[in-house]
Amino acid sequence: MKKIILYIVLVLSLIANAYFIVGQTYEKDMTHPTLTMYDKLNSLLEKNFVLRNNDGKKLIVYFGRPGCGDCNKFDQILGEMIDKYKISDRLYYVNVERIHENKSEWLQFKKKYNIKGTPTLAIYNHRKLLTKLDFEEHGGFSLKELEMWISRNLVSE
Repeated sequence: MKKIILYIVLVLSLIANAYFIVGQTYEKDMTHPTLTMYDKLNSLLEKNFVLRNNDGKKLIVYFGRPGCGDCNKFDQILGEMIDKYKISDRLYYVNVERIHENKSEWLQFKKKYNIKGTPTLAIYNHRKLLTKLDFEEHGGFSLKELEMWISRNLVSE
């Protein structure tokens, strides 16, 4: 009988602790919202990016995805640059999460649009890549490199 009571107390204690931990995590998430690029930039689905690029007009994009750790860190820095240089109207966010989940489709997309991965900033005109800042290709990039790229390609025009 003592074992049953001890077992019940143990189970109830575990349930109470789990409830407390989940509650704390939820509370923390609500008090510290994370930045999403949807808060800063107009966005395009990858299929809409393809259509716009096929139109041949100049298109400046940020390829990123919520499931990418480097992108999540980069979003915070890019968000500050967007505010500093007031470039939200010049840059589109292209969330490639869906296409990234299909390996062959992702490889085709990267090859067609000449990117190595995410995060990447790129400028296309007349369906051709003019310039890019590709995290994968450079093995990362510094804040100074990012700021120079933005100044040269988004601010000076």
